[in-house]
Amino acid sequence: TRMANLSKICSKGTFCFSIFLWIEKIDLLRPFIAAAVLNNNSINYTDCEYKAPWAIVVGTEAEGLQAQWLEVADACISIPMQPPIDSLNVSVAAGILIYSALE
Repeated sequence: TRMANLSKICSKGTFCFSIFLWIEKIDLLRPFIAAAVLNNNSINYTDCEYKAPWAIVVGTEAEGLQAQWLEVADACISIPMQPPIDSLNVSVAAGILIYSALE
């Protein structure tokens, strides 16, 4: 189930555990989860239709997002970039994505 998958993902780290508790409390509302990842299923973040309540998950700069998040995500989103740039600082990326979702 979705909650079991989230439990496995959030078995490490206090911050993630806090997010898990938030999701668990509103699971009846089933939050829309957008995973920031560049893969074949990713859409431009500006094309994503965020449905309230929502959460955006981003990975670490070194390792990216854990694959288990893709199992529970409702959408995979990415920020298009011009070569030779292929990544952004995670806090910058998160800020762009959150700002866009709030518009």
